[in-house]
Amino acid sequence: MKISRSTYYYKSKGYSRRTNDEEILKEIEELKREHPYWGYRRIWAMLRKKGNKLNQKRV
Repeated sequence: MKISRSTYYYKSKGYSRRTNDEEILKEIEELKREHPYWGYRRIWAMLRKKGNKLNQKRV
């Protein structure tokens, strides 16, 4: 087959761009209103708890 082993066993992490940025921004703004002193790490963790698979850089 002439493909590398790592290519054969590759699995996607599940991050997707399907979710709209506006929806995520609304969720972030809601969390910031409730908890104004939280930073991006805590906001990112709470979004992940709600079921959004996001990268930290996107938050």
